[in-house]
Amino acid sequence: MSGFVLLLRRVLPLAAAAALAVLALAVPGAASARAATPDTVTSVCANQAVPSGDIVTAVSASSACDGYLLYTVAPPSNGATLCTVGVAVPYPYVIIAGTTTAQPQCDNQFETQTITQPYNGIVVCFGGTLPTPYVITDISTGSSSACSGRTMTLEQETPGITACQNTIKWNNYVATADGTGGACAGYGTEVLNPVHNGIVACGVGAGPSPTGYVITEVWSSYSGCGQYEGLEYNAAYNGMLACSNSTLPSGWSASSYRTDSLCSPFEGEILAS
Repeated sequence: MSGFVLLLRRVLPLAAAAALAVLALAVPGAASARAATPDTVTSVCANQAVPSGDIVTAVSASSACDGYLLYTVAPPSNGATLCTVGVAVPYPYVIIAGTTTAQPQCDNQFETQTITQPYNGIVVCFGGTLPTPYVITDISTGSSSACSGRTMTLEQETPGITACQNTIKWNNYVATADGTGGACAGYGTEVLNPVHNGIVACGVGAGPSPTGYVITEVWSSYSGCGQYEGLEYNAAYNGMLACSNSTLPSGWSASSYRTDSLCSPFEGEILAS
């Protein structure tokens, strides 16, 4: 084989690569986008899984999908509008606006929702999921045009915060008082504080015991808890007496049971790990 032929074999691939590089530069952002996310999926057929964490930003008919709709997909971003095709809103985004009728960007078949990341005092559409550590501090009684319905205000959970009783307790917080008022549109209010040994929490929506803690006394009534019982919490240890309405920490069990006035109307149980 001649030296000239060998030279051509080396030069042609380099020329092709250079041409591709020039083409990439001709499209703004093309080279950097491909380098950062070489396998980014921008569309899927409706019978395929939407990439985890993505949202559907548009819906259209396509002959490439064999009778199924084509979904345009993208990572979520503040202010993005998605089509409500049954794909969950990615964490920690919340819904700040929505429609009640199908929209053109969604092939006139699906409604839309506008999403953003939360911040203190944000007003979101009622009924959406809550990202940690946000709690509901206000619920509207009227309808919002943006949400086509009621709204709720979110604040980060902090010691002593007053939240609505239909909120979520994060970070091993418990309700130490409850009340009523207009802020929560009939759901009632509760004061939230982090759990510690000896804290008494109101039984309203108590749910599972805080991680590592058990109920050691049940108060039939407790100041600040109104019509609800009081539940005293303490960190679990071997041989302690806990009330049987406790959620036992992982790895713990009851070695025996006995009647104890501190736990009435529940039984007492001796803990072992």
